[in-house]
Amino acid sequence: MGAGGIASGLLTLALAPYIIYRLHPPEVRDTQAARVHAAGELAQMGPMSRRESTLSLIFLGVMAGWITSPWHGINNTIVALAGISAILLCRVVTWDDLLAEAAPGTALIWFGPVVMNVRRADGIRRHPHPLQRALSRDARLVLARGGGGAGGGLTCTSTMLSPA
Repeated sequence: MGAGGIASGLLTLALAPYIIYRLHPPEVRDTQAARVHAAGELAQMGPMSRRESTLSLIFLGVMAGWITSPWHGINNTIVALAGISAILLCRVVTWDDLLAEAAPGTALIWFGPVVMNVRRADGIRRHPHPLQRALSRDARLVLARGGGGAGGGLTCTSTMLSPA
């Protein structure tokens, strides 16, 4: 992006909120009642627990990993799986809680590495990071041990979605 693009982007960033405010002024301008209610709820909740603080730090680390992936070359799938692993290892959430509360999410946990492996096998990613090679090898072993159950279904799905 050139200097002209940066200048117009910053100008838009500065002017857009004001223009929107003038064209569509807010209906509610006094938010004192909402502030009092929020302060009361926060006081009732108390300070953040250790698990909440740990989850916040892991979340910030995953976000930083996604933002900086062009520089370090680690695939976003690996960053996300590392975040889930950190949540489980730090006992913010147990594996049983994860399975009980987020059954669709567990399918995505297994689906990400499968799609990543299919793409790599198809030659989309020519030079994978060494960490990706090691983790994707382990993901293949886990799915191979799973037999024809969920792992077989995910393999079929990911093969259908992969580019030809």
